[in-house]
Amino acid sequence: MVEIQATRAVDLVQVETGYRNRGETGVPGTPKPKPGCLAPDNRLKLNQKNLPPRKNFDETFEIKQRIQEKRCRVARRHYISLVATGLFQNRRRGLRRCARCQGEWSNGIWPRLGLCCTFAKEPVHFRRTTARWAAGLAPAERREFLRRIAADNARALGLAIDWCAAHNVGAFRINSEILPLATHPRVGYRLDDLDRSGEIRRTFVDAGKKARAAGMRLSFHPDQFVVPGSLHDDVVHSSLAELEHQASLAELVGAEVITLHGGGAQGGKMAALERLRRNLALLSPRARGRIALENDDRVYTVHDLLPLCLAEGIPLVYDVHHHRCHPDGLSVEEATAACARTWRGREPWAHISSPLGGWRGPDSRLHADFIRPCDVPASWVGRRMTVDVEAKAKELAVLRLARWLRSPFEKRKDGGLSCQQGRARKKTSRRLLPRKGEENG
Repeated sequence: MVEIQATRAVDLVQVETGYRNRGETGVPGTPKPKPGCLAPDNRLKLNQKNLPPRKNFDETFEIKQRIQEKRCRVARRHYISLVATGLFQNRRRGLRRCARCQGEWSNGIWPRLGLCCTFAKEPVHFRRTTARWAAGLAPAERREFLRRIAADNARALGLAIDWCAAHNVGAFRINSEILPLATHPRVGYRLDDLDRSGEIRRTFVDAGKKARAAGMRLSFHPDQFVVPGSLHDDVVHSSLAELEHQASLAELVGAEVITLHGGGAQGGKMAALERLRRNLALLSPRARGRIALENDDRVYTVHDLLPLCLAEGIPLVYDVHHHRCHPDGLSVEEATAACARTWRGREPWAHISSPLGGWRGPDSRLHADFIRPCDVPASWVGRRMTVDVEAKAKELAVLRLARWLRSPFEKRKDGGLSCQQGRARKKTSRRLLPRKGEENG
């Protein structure tokens, strides 16, 4: 009898500290866990053992019990918030959400994920060339050479959209060189000069119709040489010409956004942003209406670009990796909300990537092959937004991240991908392509 009472006393102490001893029958007088969201002690069994009690666990346990009395949707949001603040366990593990929310998300997983430009494994290829090679050809031969490239790339765009639609990828970033050398000063051309029959134009239009039928969003992201806020007039002129060219393509395929970086800060940030504002006003309405700015990892932060975007009605694309490399005092949640306001009711756009060597590596700005789940902001999960996945493994990284977002709603014994598992596969994650059979990992 004494041993039974002692055992019961130990169990009650464990309940108060958050480490409940759950047997098949449970301890009389202790609250039983309700179905739905995971209880805190189940999270302790995922990847770590013999952890010391945390300071805020009692407070967290009380919050958890209050959350369980609310609707499942509210409970999930609070639970993710607690994980993000580190009150349960460290946020380097994948988030797990309540399976009862499956019905709410049955028509799609938010955020909408986007693929960037090219493929790593799928047989969808976009052709490119160089100005030196094209300049060495005779004019007629050069025109035919560039026409074949444009026709092949237009067909490849249709194949890329077909693949994205078949795999529930909700956005695609079109390669800015899908018509290579179009604005080059020596060998540049107009699409109508190459496509006198109109076949290439019709192929682009058909690709845009496929995207709209699948509910996909299309975008462009010009190269780094496009700097409308430059001090040099020739750079500004070529940048505006490139933006007008991409705007004509965007109009052809129905792309919504042309995303720009702020560029350099010669003469100070305020002066550079004023030049940028003044030069963007020179664009045609179809180009100006598609321009969006993005925070970068060296010069312009969200805090720097936000006043210009709000004043001029320019959407701000939030790159969370750049923000972590070049912070500005705003939290990820604050920056996400601030950037969303600039979209004025439209679905916000964001970018995500993971550092190649980790956040303690030699250069955290370099992009890794895949996205680590711990790099996905908790406030993004379930949010109506579009997130372009900037990873070297391209479609493999998008599919892996999409599986991780879906994994809480599936009956999986392994609990989904976590960073501990990812570190165990350290050599695998640093390769561009996994070995045979690892695509579903």
